[in-house]
Amino acid sequence: MEDSLDGIGGMSDNYANDDLYVVDSGESIGWIDFLNLSEEDVLRFNFVDIDIAFEFYLQYAKHHGFGVRHSRSKKRGEVRIRQEFVCHRQGYRALKFYSMLNRQKRPRAETRCGRPARMLLRMDDESGCWHVAYFSDAHNHHVLELRFSSILPGHRRMSEADIEHMNDMRKGGIGVSRIHSFMASLAGEHHNVPYTIRYMHNVNAKQQKEGGLDAESCLRYLRECKANDSALYYKEIIDSEGVLQHLFWCDSTCQIDYQVFGDVVTFDAMYKKNIYLSPLIIFSGVNHHNQTVVFAAALVADEKEETYVWLLQQLQTSM
Repeated sequence: MEDSLDGIGGMSDNYANDDLYVVDSGESIGWIDFLNLSEEDVLRFNFVDIDIAFEFYLQYAKHHGFGVRHSRSKKRGEVRIRQEFVCHRQGYRALKFYSMLNRQKRPRAETRCGRPARMLLRMDDESGCWHVAYFSDAHNHHVLELRFSSILPGHRRMSEADIEHMNDMRKGGIGVSRIHSFMASLAGEHHNVPYTIRYMHNVNAKQQKEGGLDAESCLRYLRECKANDSALYYKEIIDSEGVLQHLFWCDSTCQIDYQVFGDVVTFDAMYKKNIYLSPLIIFSGVNHHNQTVVFAAALVADEKEETYVWLLQQLQTSM
């Protein structure tokens, strides 16, 4: 941080002069004592980047018990020169949502309550820095204590360690709600966990949409197996966004079993019994010891007719 903020824990004492303080990194924000910042103090901050400015306001809001979001901005050509950040309860719900006909779902609870706290930033043409042009911390609603503010919109975050821990537990068949309770027991209380059960589901959905590392690892594993078992057959379908949709596979042992015991074939869709929430399809039969033998398996993204047609075609091709 330029113009060093020595002893930044007592910010008011450091503002006896008119100096402006430039925050040049996210790490610098971690040294600021937001609980002791006054509105006059905030007006003396400059930021080298608008994203750093938003992180500053986000941390200020977290320490003062409210959430924040982006609001109006202004551009000169392609360059943004003005940006406003507001309390997450700023404004009112649009009137059209109150007059919607044939509403299928109950409307969500009203959270907007006017135009309270906000921070307005303008870019300086000469330096390129963003300075605080207006700041207000006036609220017309209750704010939360610091220990509860992490559950507000904008403050919910999962660390990489928590995401990895959650993925490992889900692979063991543990549900998200139980994982959240476990995280809360480690943290001491539920309010010490900076994310909700719904947020965890959203993280899982995002990982699945991005394809995740599991699909990539699975295909790599099948390629390695085929190097040792030339008869192994697998087929995948990947959509236009690069996400794995359907995957069918069977090895040489499955094919031999099918040749011997394939007079009767059954298949079962173990609907969403895995951590990917995708139907697992098992093609199986019975051997001469009355034991179940697996002929092939598949993971699919849906249970449409064309999906099952594709699966039966793959079974026919592989055998």
